[in-house]
Amino acid sequence: MLAPGPHAVLLVMQIGRYTEEENLCVERIQTIFSRNIVPYTILLLTHADKLKGQSIEDFIAKQNRKIQDLVKHFGRRFLAFNNEDRENRYQVAKLLEMINRMVNQNENSYFTNEVFKETNEVVEVFQREHLELNQEEIRREKLESKMKWNENLKQFIRKMQVERWKALREKAEVEDRMKVLKNNIAELDLQLKEETKKLKQLEVEENNRKKEETQYRRKIEAQIRQEEEKIDRRYFDSSREEAEQSPELLKKVGLFVAGAALLAAGVGIGTGATVMMSTASAAPAAAASASFFQVAGPAAVAAAQQAATLVAAQCSIQ
Repeated sequence: MLAPGPHAVLLVMQIGRYTEEENLCVERIQTIFSRNIVPYTILLLTHADKLKGQSIEDFIAKQNRKIQDLVKHFGRRFLAFNNEDRENRYQVAKLLEMINRMVNQNENSYFTNEVFKETNEVVEVFQREHLELNQEEIRREKLESKMKWNENLKQFIRKMQVERWKALREKAEVEDRMKVLKNNIAELDLQLKEETKKLKQLEVEENNRKKEETQYRRKIEAQIRQEEEKIDRRYFDSSREEAEQSPELLKKVGLFVAGAALLAAGVGIGTGATVMMSTASAAPAAAASASFFQVAGPAAVAAAQQAATLVAAQCSIQ
């Protein structure tokens, strides 16, 4: 026990018969520490499980006068404690509450007397002697501890230096990579702009090609139509010329024209038959003959005239 002294003293006793030995123990405590210890003392009665449901107040009331005087002597500050119920926090809280209430009543003062002072002096003397006797051992242990922790510190510093050097190297590598990436980004950005510009130019050129292709296609189509028309006209004229020079065609045309001319004049043509036409019916034939002469051409007209002469010579005109 050290000065200045405790705030509270727990006097621990078992629940049961209060013996003469226990009574002498209480008196001996008061003799050593004086009666001034009473206001700082709480009577803690253990083995509350022996009460078997009975309250501690009822138990005290049924005990002999010595126990009742003991409880009264300590200001009726007593508490039953069940040693077996270790999970019972209520009894602990109740004990702490009783201690706090007692400390407040004592105005937060310490219990002290000459015994505590003398004890403290003895402890201090013993402590000094013990330290003097163990100075060499203390210095040795301090030196060993210092050396051990200095070595630990050196190892830690070396470790930190290795990690720091590694970190600085990695930092430099990262910075170099970042610099390269930044340059690459700038180059890629410029390349992207150039490619974008090129793409737009290609799109413009493609649109121009499409327009030019469309225009050229239309031009070719018109040229094809013109060529086809020329070919059709050439072949048509060629076939007409061939037809005009064909003897068979000239013969057929001559017979047709001669017949048409005779009909227009009201002449009957036949072999053993007589054809009679009126002036009104001869008009369409004459018109057909005139149309033929416009279409046929000089050679066909000449052939037709010859054929008409021959037909007229062979026909009987009535």
